[in-house]
Amino acid sequence: MSKNPFGILLLHGFSSTPENFRELIPHIETLGLPYRSPILRGHGAESPEALRGVKWTEWMANCEDALLE
Repeated sequence: MSKNPFGILLLHGFSSTPENFRELIPHIETLGLPYRSPILRGHGAESPEALRGVKWTEWMANCEDALLE
């Protein structure tokens, strides 16, 4: 099986989660493209306190891990 040279990395905004992309996913799947939508560290928690101490470099690491996956 060969890897597809194209893919989609969906990154949510500061106050959101990958759930925001739920309507896009069926269209992406119809195209047969691989996609990843990581939950960035500290996001998706019940409280904004989960973001305390989280650095942007950790978000970049989450993005890079998803891209490499």
